[in-house]
Amino acid sequence: MILTNRVTVNTLSQLTSRGLIIVLGLVTTSLLRRYFGQTVYGDFIFLLNLITMFVAFADLGTHLTAVRESAQLPCQKSNMLGHVVLLRGLLAIVAIICASIVFQFTAISGTIKDIWGIAILLILVIFIKETVTMVLHAQEKLYWTSLVQVMTTIITLVAVVGAIAANLQLGAVFTYMALGIGGLSLPLIAFFIFSGVVTFTLKPRRLYDLLKISTPIGCTLILFTVYSRFDTVLIHNFYGSAVVGAYGLAYKIYENLVLPAAFLLNALLPELSRATISGTQQLKILLSKSLLVLIGASSVIIVLTYIGAPIAMRLLTGEESQLETVLMRILVFSTLFAFANHLTGYTLIALKKQNLSLLIAGIALLFNVVANWVLLPVLGVTAAAVITIATEALVLLLSGAAVVLLIKKEAQ
Repeated sequence: MILTNRVTVNTLSQLTSRGLIIVLGLVTTSLLRRYFGQTVYGDFIFLLNLITMFVAFADLGTHLTAVRESAQLPCQKSNMLGHVVLLRGLLAIVAIICASIVFQFTAISGTIKDIWGIAILLILVIFIKETVTMVLHAQEKLYWTSLVQVMTTIITLVAVVGAIAANLQLGAVFTYMALGIGGLSLPLIAFFIFSGVVTFTLKPRRLYDLLKISTPIGCTLILFTVYSRFDTVLIHNFYGSAVVGAYGLAYKIYENLVLPAAFLLNALLPELSRATISGTQQLKILLSKSLLVLIGASSVIIVLTYIGAPIAMRLLTGEESQLETVLMRILVFSTLFAFANHLTGYTLIALKKQNLSLLIAGIALLFNVVANWVLLPVLGVTAAAVITIATEALVLLLSGAAVVLLIKKEAQ
């Protein structure tokens, strides 16, 4: 009963906040798309995707590692979190150096290159915000994590409205976002430190062990992040910012549709971690119930989105958006596989088989990149949406087989 209540509260709080975030996000997207146009909106999506990839590199799996270790070793939680925060700080420095090199010395369009300094600042503040959510997740207080995400979305909306009201360009949006998210996150990090939620007793060996544990998880997440963003880079290369804007809008909606699965598994990860210690029977029950919920939810989402796609796109863009509608109707079928992949992926982490996750992610990335590189120039942007479905299906086939075999092995 305690498990059910905790998971329910954490999941429902995330779903409730996500409902608000989706509404605010749709308003923000509509304003960006209508005011700046498809091309500049494409630049916005392209730059935001680059920022996301560097934030994923700076995380390097430390978030999920902290949650798992906190669930399995609760008496060492505050000190462990202190070491994770220090490790994340070191990784952030490396990520920012790499980002600076990319923005300065690669063939990125002038509009984006002109605001690279702001982009670097945004990488830092988003990373700090993600560190806040990591600490809250480790405390199993996902309702507070939800509040932080809602506040971040409000800040983004205010940034867009402020830039439009002042008749400013895209750089102003990113500047306002960086200032707002930084103002939200820095006081919370300070509170965690001074209240003792995070304590620092530096042990270099502990840092090394955490890095060793988290790296396979981190590399897996980086590969999945790159695969989910790399098609945008190729579309930008082959077709330009306007087509990126169309695909980016459809993919943005798709990402929001997948989030309920992430919320459920964020709440379930501590329970999955404990179940791996308790025995395979409890794990099987937890997995079977979760899978039924995920299949049912994704099926409803597919039907409703396919029917409502034309209306949604017209509301967002203010015009008939045939390309965006077609892309959305294709991408939504990927939610069935993506929902199930959250369950198999988090289960592999709970079983401490992150090396298998890394191998699967590498195979998925290779398939996705090669398929997009070959088919995008020939079949057009719709190929990227179809390849997304195929990639998620491949991941489910491999990760599902791995989970089944591992559970059978544990049972023996």
